[in-house]
Amino acid sequence: MTLFSTISAVSRRVAQTASRLTKGRELAECLRAIEREEVPIAIAFLSGQTRRGRLRVSYATLRIARDVVPGEKPELTISDVDAAFGELAAISGAGATAARKQRLEALMAHATAEEQDFLMRLIVGELRQGALQALVLEAVAAAAGVAITDVRKAAMSAGGVGEVAQALLFEGKSALNRFAIRLMQPMSSQSALDTAAALQTLGAAAFEWKIDGARVQIHKAGNEVRVYTRNLNDVTQRVPEIVALVRPASERFRLLAGSVPPDSLIPRIVTGDPAEATEFFEQAIVHGHEGVMAKSESLDAPCEAGRRGAGRIKIKRANTLDLVVLAAEWGHGRRRGWLSNLHLGARDQNGGYVMLGKTFKGLTNQMLEWQAQEFLKRETVRDAAAVHLRPEVVVEVAFNEVQASSRYPGGLALRFARVKGYRPDKRRDEADTIETVRQLYSAQVHAGGPQDPAARS
Repeated sequence: MTLFSTISAVSRRVAQTASRLTKGRELAECLRAIEREEVPIAIAFLSGQTRRGRLRVSYATLRIARDVVPGEKPELTISDVDAAFGELAAISGAGATAARKQRLEALMAHATAEEQDFLMRLIVGELRQGALQALVLEAVAAAAGVAITDVRKAAMSAGGVGEVAQALLFEGKSALNRFAIRLMQPMSSQSALDTAAALQTLGAAAFEWKIDGARVQIHKAGNEVRVYTRNLNDVTQRVPEIVALVRPASERFRLLAGSVPPDSLIPRIVTGDPAEATEFFEQAIVHGHEGVMAKSESLDAPCEAGRRGAGRIKIKRANTLDLVVLAAEWGHGRRRGWLSNLHLGARDQNGGYVMLGKTFKGLTNQMLEWQAQEFLKRETVRDAAAVHLRPEVVVEVAFNEVQASSRYPGGLALRFARVKGYRPDKRRDEADTIETVRQLYSAQVHAGGPQDPAARS
């Protein structure tokens, strides 16, 4: 069985090199050396995933688990860790928090310091080794000696790369024949942080402005047609006119161009140039749209179903706020001895600050070094967990959504908050207010965004 330390060590080496070729070689060598049943587990871990979905581990539990004394030598296998994640995900009901804490502490006690660091970053989705899923796809192709396009297409059809990698590595290229496109299975779109990430997944792509309104996806096999909403509901019977007229995308755009004025068409380009794609995205934002959709360049080909609509990717601009750093917790593992995990606050109407959550995501080594100097100059109170600061440092924070939360005094928290950079050009009285955050949340709720804190804890 493969030791978990093997995966954590490979991840560390991949993160430490800027060479994409070297990254791919490290990952490919690792994949060639593991046993068949372990391949999907290793693929998930190296891609920054747990295979078990949301583990429901709170930040408080993680903070306690980080203080567990590490083991002296590697003993965990990747199967041990996968099983532990499965147990964590399955815990529910009364006493669930205490049970998760106990299980996570037991796992951490059997991990070395390096493994503890990797586990923490894996759980919170902070595995920063560059490219992740796209890089692992390339490594699978290299390890099996097949074209990356063949692996990508098979992974889209199979619903992920784990099963494909397992078949390729132990059966050879002929195993790709079993991964056929699965029609009549609706899929939701993937998301990407920016157009460069979308191009990395799709290669050259068609980009369209993302317009609010009713959207459907259409599956056609011979004479059979199915129409699905964005929520994956089958509405075929409700839109017979679409069923009767469906045709390939290139034909649809040709007919539209001949039927309506040019300025009535949704702007659209086909490109593989990151700069051109980024400029197109910025134009969509300037015109008040939330972003763009990227679709596979082959417009006449059927959608490659399976892995959450890997042929269709949405790119939206992340929300950002300028917030004040109220405190910083001491780091653990690789960040032991550094101030990390920032406490973020928005201004209130009384001149105080309302905490909206914590984050250590996005902090670079350069930022950590700067914080070590600047935060201690502003220290007011210190305890075993954190250093509390005078509210003077303004930081720009990106986040996906505002969610309701009973954990913080303002009743709101930022979901997937991550640091974009510090704002030395801004004074603390220029930071965003809690009222602005409430307005964002209200607009989000009206648009159908998340409201239930239990669903987003």
